Amino acid sequence: MENSEELAYTVVVNVEEQYSIWPSFKKVPEGWSEVGFTGKKQDCLSHIKEIWKDMRPLSLRKKMEEQKNSWNERRKQAISTQPTICPEASSTVEFLTKGVQSISAKLAGHGVASFHNSLVREYIHLTFTGTRGQTCIGIKIDPQKTEFKNVDFEKGVGLVKVEGNFILDFVKLKCCAEIDLQDLSGTAQLEIVQKLSPFEALSTQ
Repeated sequence: MENSEELAYTVVVNVEEQYSIWPSFKKVPEGWSEVGFTGKKQDCLSHIKEIWKDMRPLSLRKKMEEQKNSWNERRKQAISTQPTICPEASSTVEFLTKGVQSISAKLAGHGVASFHNSLVREYIHLTFTGTRGQTCIGIKIDPQKTEFKNVDFEKGVGLVKVEGNFILDFVKLKCCAEIDLQDLSGTAQLEIVQKLSPFEALSTQ
């Protein structure tokens, strides 16, 4: 059996713009295509690390961009019509701040390694599974308050505790979450930090 480190590999990508490597002497699987880079295993992995900057699947990036554009448009309209009024908390905010919420830190097509990379970048995505449509929120976490309990990322075991802030519907919220690496599920508690005017929300983003 040949040493896998000495075999020639090619870098491949799928329709969701997720990258991987494949032995160059084998036919590329359906749904994947070559990107034009071939070499030893480590060279291919290093190339992927250089070009794969956003770990989110393409469909998720498009969905979040659409949500962002829609939100920006609503925010501009709110600023132009009510620049000094602080709106009441939305029904989503009210729901999320009532008790403990079930969450998932697992994005489509990604696992523990992707979550670990998000922790390193200090920006994670949490899906609140109890909301209508399962609200997905990006949170800038505070690395000083991240805790690891019996964590082994390679084995996918242990608990990770994170804390961070985000803005939703003109309200600044603090999120304290605990995620089990086994299935990247967990719980979170949110509390209102500050209700913002449309101008303050725009300036904070």
